[in-house]
Amino acid sequence: MPNLKDIAASYYLDMVERRLSVNDDAPVVVSAESTENSAALRDDLRRLLTLAKEREALVERLREADANREQIHQKLKSEWRNKQGEADKLRRRMRTQRALLKKRKHLIRDLSGQLKSARMRLVTLYESPHLMPPLEASAAPPGGLWDALVQRILRRFESLHGLIWRSWMRLGVLKQFEARPVIPDRLPKPRLPSEKLPRISIVTPSYNQASYLDQTMLSILDQNYPHLEYIVMDGGSTDNSTEVIRRHENRLAHWQSAKDGGQADAVHQGLLKATGDIMAWLNSDDLIMPGTLVYIADYFARHPEVDVVYGHRLVINERGHEVARWVLPQHDSELLLWADFIPQETCFWRRSIHEKVGGLDPSFQFALDWDLLLRFQKAGARMVRLPYFMGAFRIHTEQKNAVTIRTDGYREMNLLRKRELGDEFNRGGLARRVDKAQFKALILTWLMRFGIRL
Repeated sequence: MPNLKDIAASYYLDMVERRLSVNDDAPVVVSAESTENSAALRDDLRRLLTLAKEREALVERLREADANREQIHQKLKSEWRNKQGEADKLRRRMRTQRALLKKRKHLIRDLSGQLKSARMRLVTLYESPHLMPPLEASAAPPGGLWDALVQRILRRFESLHGLIWRSWMRLGVLKQFEARPVIPDRLPKPRLPSEKLPRISIVTPSYNQASYLDQTMLSILDQNYPHLEYIVMDGGSTDNSTEVIRRHENRLAHWQSAKDGGQADAVHQGLLKATGDIMAWLNSDDLIMPGTLVYIADYFARHPEVDVVYGHRLVINERGHEVARWVLPQHDSELLLWADFIPQETCFWRRSIHEKVGGLDPSFQFALDWDLLLRFQKAGARMVRLPYFMGAFRIHTEQKNAVTIRTDGYREMNLLRKRELGDEFNRGGLARRVDKAQFKALILTWLMRFGIRL
């Protein structure tokens, strides 16, 4: 790039040469105009020289600015490298902290699972202590390939044991979720004509249950099963139970209201009066779900080899809202020796097996249904669990089971286990079998979501 001084000098010389070359022979005459031009030229030259000096000063300042910029750039680079090193250290520290937090999270989750499992055990102990999986484990595992597979799975995945008892569907627990309206199962339609269906006898024992008795009776009568024999045995109630019964007496085969020896005696006396081929009893606060009678009758008619059937259980509260569900696994004759999961309100059996074992034992006040089922099984009865919700068990403050379980209940259950198992019974063996039943029940619950019923 040419220097500004050189440009100014070149410009000045060019101006002089042009003036001299106008007329070399003409005499030099200094006029006022030429004097003004020379003054203007000198002013231009001074401005150019001033601009040249200002340019040099500006260039110098730019050089200094570039030098300062370079120094600042180097300083910033150095600081950036330092900050980057600190950031790397912080990232490494954060990765370490995240690993520790993740480990603590797993520990907290495991501890939470243990606490929830302990809570569920306490809830189960309070609501159904006879079915609670105990903490002991000092017995040989159940036999069979399926049992061995379940036990191996439970041992392989330590958290699975807690998982099966943290599920909302827990066998033996009577309160599993907040109350909600009951949606009845849609039972299969009968395949046989009504004239080929057997006669069903149902007995309802009652004592001071007027607030629920009407719903119980209607759950049977409103099914309009053509071959129904319904017997109501009231123990001399002092409330308006008799008025409730009289409203439906034209649809009853028999009813009476007189002092008796308790629930077991009332059921026993009612079954002695029954003449049906299929028998059952329904307590005065429980329900049979719509369509159950014709479904049961059709099943018995098409399966003459089956002696006893039962189904899944709904649990309802005082207002008739659903608060729990028991999805029962397929019948396990060995589990029945250790614990009774069979819902009594869904259980029906043939008269032939009833007469074979000598009927109900009225000496039992709490475990009368378990005793009857055990004697059925010992007599060779074939029992089948049907994959539908066929009955509803009601929980309320005046419930007999809640009152007698800690008196007659424990005594009678221990008596039956001693009778069936002898010294083989221990709480560790009960725990393993209950775990197995719950594991199977959860699989069936999951399959039911996809419309698969096994």
